[in-house]
Amino acid sequence: MRTVALFLHLGALVVGLGSVLTIDYSGMLWLLGRRSLRQSLEFAGPLHVPVWTGLAGLVLSGIALDPDPRAPLTRVKLVLVLLIALHGVHAQALHRTLGDQVSAWPPRRLLVRGVISAVLSQLGWWGGRHDRISQQPVMTGGGVRLVGEQVRPERGGRFRTAPPPGPGRRRPSLR
Repeated sequence: MRTVALFLHLGALVVGLGSVLTIDYSGMLWLLGRRSLRQSLEFAGPLHVPVWTGLAGLVLSGIALDPDPRAPLTRVKLVLVLLIALHGVHAQALHRTLGDQVSAWPPRRLLVRGVISAVLSQLGWWGGRHDRISQQPVMTGGGVRLVGEQVRPERGGRFRTAPPPGPGRRRPSLR
């Protein structure tokens, strides 16, 4: 069950974050003068659905992964999910407001809102991923281990991971 939930979690991340990056890329093309504002907005409009789908998938698969609600990292991730959801509501309103603009260049306040929106979006979507980076396998002289896992030297200067924990000791979680 955990493997299925992890697969769904990764799939939802690809759909949601991929859509967010595509929307931001479209906005960057407009800022660089490669697309008109109308073209960027028309391109970004349908991508709101996969963004929300990805966020919903992350929430549901995250629940299935049974995180520890007392863990500080879990609490940070919950705050980031709330940030992403509130940002999504704001981003859709900003999209409509920019679509109502008749001038070629929107007012400064809308540009500032757009930049803040893009920064918050990236912080929210990428913020929960740092814990996965810290648990990636690394190579040691004696093989592969997880960052943070205890390593003991063997004869000849090689290292090996610590034996499985005994009663009362826990192996570092992969969550």
